[in-house]
Order: sequence, then C-alpha cells, then structure tokens
Amino acid sequence: HWLITTQVCAPDEPAALLHEACPPWNSHRPGERLTEKNREHILHEVEGHGIHSCWKGGDDSVMENPMAQVGRKLRDAVSVLFAGYSTRGRLLALAAVASALQPQVRAALNHWEPELVDIVATTADCCAMIARRVSSPLVRETSGGGGVNVQGEKQTPMDVFADTLLNDALRPLAKTLASEEADSIIAGSGDTYSIAFDPLDGSSNVAVSLPTGTIFGVFKGDALLGKPRQNLVAAGYCLYSSSCEFVVATVDDGLPRRFYLDGIMFRDAGTMQETPKRGPYYSLNDAREPDWPAGLQSWVYSAKRGKTAAGTKYSSRYVCALVADVHRTLITGGWAGNPRPHLRSLYEAAPLAFVANACGGYASDGVGDVLDMDIRDIHARTSYFCGSVDDVKDLEACGDVQQGAA
Repeated sequence: HWLITTQVCAPDEPAALLHEACPPWNSHRPGERLTEKNREHILHEVEGHGIHSCWKGGDDSVMENPMAQVGRKLRDAVSVLFAGYSTRGRLLALAAVASALQPQVRAALNHWEPELVDIVATTADCCAMIARRVSSPLVRETSGGGGVNVQGEKQTPMDVFADTLLNDALRPLAKTLASEEADSIIAGSGDTYSIAFDPLDGSSNVAVSLPTGTIFGVFKGDALLGKPRQNLVAAGYCLYSSSCEFVVATVDDGLPRRFYLDGIMFRDAGTMQETPKRGPYYSLNDAREPDWPAGLQSWVYSAKRGKTAAGTKYSSRYVCALVADVHRTLITGGWAGNPRPHLRSLYEAAPLAFVANACGGYASDGVGDVLDMDIRDIHARTSYFCGSVDDVKDLEACGDVQQGAA
C-alpha cells in the first residue's frame, strides 16, 4: 500500500502552493506549516537547499514510488550535509530526507494504517539519527543544551537533542505529543494518533559509553491519559548499544517486530521471540536492598538460593538503562524493574508493558497489570516490574513489594 500512496512536492511544483497542511522541512524553521501568510517566505527559504516533504496529497501532487526517490534524496542529503547549516539544522533536514530511506520498516508494517506507519517510521528515522549521535563522542560532547527538565532532573545535551529532534519530526504527523522532557502536552497537526515518548532513557550512560534507549507509545486520538490497554495502539523502543535495535508492537500483530540499524537504514530482522515464563535473572539496583519492603527482600533472598517456585538460583543483571534491562529480560526471562515509584507511567511503564504483553510477558506495578492502571497525569510515576509472567506474578504474590519515594 505504501508504495503507491507516498506523495512528494518539490518547492517549484504547483502542488506546493496548494497544500495548506504540508510540512516544509526547512532547517531554519523546522516543522513550520505552509500557510497563505508565510508561503512566500517558506518557498524562498526552501528553494535550492531545503527539503519539502508532503504526505497530505492534493490534486496536483506528484505520485512517486519511495524507492525511486532514493537517488534524488541521497543527492539532497549530500547537499544538506555540506550546506552552511548548524549541526542541528543538518540533522533535522536529514530527518526529512530519510523519510524514504526506511523502506524495510515501511514494508514490514504496510498492513497498518498509513498514518500509523508514518509515525512509527518517522520515529525510526529519528532513532537512527540519535544512534549516530550517541556513538560519536566528539559530536555529542560538544552539543549545546542542558539544564533542568520538568522532572527536576539535570538534562544532558543529548537529552535536549533527542527531544528536539523527535518533537520537530513528529509534530506534523501526530495530533498531540507528550515528552518526558516537556511540562505539558504539545499540539501537533495530525488527525488520528498521539504519541508519548522518553527521548533518551538512561542518558547519563552516554558519557561512559553504556547503553541508552528511546521509548514511545502511540495512542488513539488524543487519549494519552486513562487506561493504556484501552488507548495504546502501538508501542516500542530503540536500544542504542553494541548494535542498534528498533522494536515495535501493535495490538493485532502478535509478537513485536524488530529491526537492526545498518548505516542509516533499519533492516527487518523478523519478530521477537516469546518471553520465557520464567528466567534466570532479576534486574534492579541491589545497593538499595536495605531500603526494600519486606516482600521484595523475601523474594530476592529466596531467588538467590533457589527457593522460589522456579526452583533455580537467580543471578542479578543490571545496566541502569531501562530499555537495555527490559530488552534483555524479554529475551532471556526473569524480571527488571524498580520498586520505587520512579518510572514515568506514560513515557516508560505503559509502552514497555505493551511490548512485554505482545511478547507473552507481563508488567506490574507490584499489585496489578500496568496496562490496566489509570494514568491521570502525564508525569505520573509508578513502581515497576516487567518480564516473565510467572516470575512477576510470584513477586506480586509476595505482597509488599512497592517502596515509598526515597
């Protein structure tokens, strides 16, 4: 389906004058919409060195197979890279160029609704760019930005970069956006779906070259709040580690789809395997053990000695990057989490619970299913235990595994 519905307008084509809703990708004013008032200025700015990418259609649109765009878009990419833009401007422009360079993501998801494919493929484009950035110390360490976010946490320059990139790329596609780094919901220009994301989970790991990740969830309409089981239609994450892996799940597809980054393109690697019912590992900060509630202390004490229902001795594995810990757990079994109410329900807990559920796993707040909790605030937090269904259920049965704020 995607092969015949992509529509691209160049600045000098009549269609560019017709589309009131086109997002012209202009490095000077990324994400700005084409309107009667700003049309002349934008067309002047875009001409010759910008990229105008239209997915809205129109009577005079140019129909083009995305694969036929690759050569032209690569030429555009080279011109952008060597243009006199700031680093951020170059990368934002390349985000638009890359929209036709994720053919395997789009092909694997071509049975989804086109609007949903656009959002997920664009998120993958951004993740590819973030992956390149975090793997380049000379670039990431000289990035501007930083400060304190709405959570009261110190931002790294990479936090700011990832958040800005995702916001600018997704605003034309989503109805509303919510970011862990922003204090309120952001209005977008889309019609059908909203998206919530943690731009760079575990960002403190970047300075020491340890894994980090991006987490996202796509919701019906603007229904970011409420019960995730009712509102989430797709969710996923990108793991930046020894390899870069993009994982996405949707309601009707069964096991999540996984893609590996090869250069600037994600390549289809098939589906995730089903999560084992039990596993050999638990993952949390063992140094906090003296502060743990009695139920959690009891389970870990027994697990180390092979005295849980599994009958095997568990080992501890802990990266301190939620995406990395959950990804490993979904593959090998066990559970990963935090007994303290530190995880963001909307940006981290719910999307990862959605992926775990698609893998046959389970995520709990220590009492019940995370997908059934009622999220009432975009910055609500929760305790979290995610992984093998039997292990997490055993943990719930211990009772008293949630820890108060520390």
